[in-house]
Amino acid sequence: TVASPESLMWNIKKGFIDLFYMKNLISVFFAAMLAIGCSSVKSGDVMVFFDVSDAGSKEIVLICNNEMKTVMLDDNGHGELVLLDVEAAYATLYYMGDMSDVAMLYLEGGDRLKVTSDGKDFYKSMVCEGEKAPVVEYLNTVRLTALSDEDYVLPFDEYKKKVDAKEAEALKLMKA
Repeated sequence: TVASPESLMWNIKKGFIDLFYMKNLISVFFAAMLAIGCSSVKSGDVMVFFDVSDAGSKEIVLICNNEMKTVMLDDNGHGELVLLDVEAAYATLYYMGDMSDVAMLYLEGGDRLKVTSDGKDFYKSMVCEGEKAPVVEYLNTVRLTALSDEDYVLPFDEYKKKVDAKEAEALKLMKA
């Protein structure tokens, strides 16, 4: 049997259409795989989101594991930071518009912490949301102070009394 020219043309068109859709399907598949495989945030990474109203400064500095990271806030006072491969760490947070104080953060791998504050009184108005928020709140209500430089030159017995007093103060705070 001989195929008619119309059926031959139809088969050729159908073949091109099938090839076109197959190429698109393969392209979409590879694009999806690339997007999934190249995700910049892994489940064990820490993400910190900032929302600062009345931001006088656009800069927040976070020091974690002896690394300094700078977060630049956008015009709406929003910013974010991703910390890679953090198992557990204490971080120090500085708001560059108010250098009168610092804030402490406790972070564990996989944390998603949101820090909201007013730029006019950053540290007193700071509120954290996330799984470790109660720990962060506690860290920022307690201030452990070290011995003064003069205490290190005292005779050993007097120095030991000062250290014992600091230890008792720290234990009292931990029981609170």
